[in-house]
Amino acid sequence: MILCGVHLNMCVLGRPFAIRQMVKLGKHVALMRDLTDTMYNPERPPGVSHFQGTELVIQHIEKYWCPSFTSSDLTGKPPTLNIQKLDGSQMSARALAATATKLVVTSVELDDLPRIGASGPVYIYAVPSWVPRASFLPFSEASFLNER
Repeated sequence: MILCGVHLNMCVLGRPFAIRQMVKLGKHVALMRDLTDTMYNPERPPGVSHFQGTELVIQHIEKYWCPSFTSSDLTGKPPTLNIQKLDGSQMSARALAATATKLVVTSVELDDLPRIGASGPVYIYAVPSWVPRASFLPFSEASFLNER
């Protein structure tokens, strides 16, 4: 189970569907650390910058709750890449499925996804085995990535 979002020190860690509870329920959990942020006021203890405060919370989670990874570990793109729009035609079928993508509409011809339609220069591809944004799966149906 991959968790991300805001606010890491509140909802992502403490809500009933969040890291602490999922770990207590025996779920295999990981934090996608570059897709989260904290609610932190640098004027309050420990008196560090907002970014350092977020890093401290990530360190706490890694020490006591679950491992973390970055989106570049999933997409294979450089960690310095900062785009606000992901181009599904450049992502692997596995990454698309893991990010809850059902369809890719693009002008690029793809060979790793089944084409389900086209109109002029636009192609529509289905993403096999996509995972809904939020769902509970029986353990027997969960897939686990290698630790490498």
